Amino acid sequence: MAQEPQDGTELPGLLGKKGVTSLAENVGLKRLPNQRSILVATSPIKSGEVILKGDMGDALEFPLVKSTLETGAKIFLPPEASMHYLFSVLLVLQIMKPKSVSHWQIPEKNYFETSFPILWDERLQASLPEEAKIWLVAQQDRLDMDWDHAKESLEANWPGGGDMSTSPEELFLRAWLYVESRSYQDTRCDTVLSSATPQPDDRQVLFPIIDHLTIDPKGCKVHIEKGSYILETTREYKPGQPIGLLCRNNKIDLLITCGVTTRSLEPPGALDRETLSNNAN
Repeated sequence: MAQEPQDGTELPGLLGKKGVTSLAENVGLKRLPNQRSILVATSPIKSGEVILKGDMGDALEFPLVKSTLETGAKIFLPPEASMHYLFSVLLVLQIMKPKSVSHWQIPEKNYFETSFPILWDERLQASLPEEAKIWLVAQQDRLDMDWDHAKESLEANWPGGGDMSTSPEELFLRAWLYVESRSYQDTRCDTVLSSATPQPDDRQVLFPIIDHLTIDPKGCKVHIEKGSYILETTREYKPGQPIGLLCRNNKIDLLITCGVTTRSLEPPGALDRETLSNNAN
């Protein structure tokens, strides 16, 4: 069981490290048994409230990720590699080298098992709606392709004789699922596209504070503005409830929602679109 919400003494340090410029008074910090800290409601929060504002200067975006990999890590970037590949490889390299500067805390594999059907056995995957099964196959294909691109570079940089308790492939899987569930499409009107930038639909961004939010089918919206971003609630929160978010990719939203709802069914039954919609609203 999670410990009681902290008294707030950790918040100033957290805010400074994560680029948060303002936080609502009814949001606090709770430390879990695994030492991870999450944001929770300290008093009732209504739907539609802006609860947090952060600085975009501390976020991971395509130009920064690309330049860091090419010049800092000297990683070869295949021209056909996806955005997920770029972000995931950078996160893995930062985990492999703990002395490097990193805002990110990638959860263990079991953290994703409830929410990601890609990690389920065939029996549970069979309970998904037919449309979700098609998207799941596409998701697995994307993961396999990205790992094929990343494998050589990550294995070459893997610390020999170190204390890494996992494999490059599992660490990449965790980072990839983290990016899959936590990244947001960059919709800022001040973004200027060039031949060196991805298409608008492919752009994504990661915010450091996302480490302290849970995966939630009814989670917060993220609004990206010039130089900053804000989190807006989409539902009510009672005191003690963790603050969550969900990415803006509708296909991934569906799979995560399927994961949350299907895992709650015992035995798992097939979910139709109406059942899924009722759980997601």
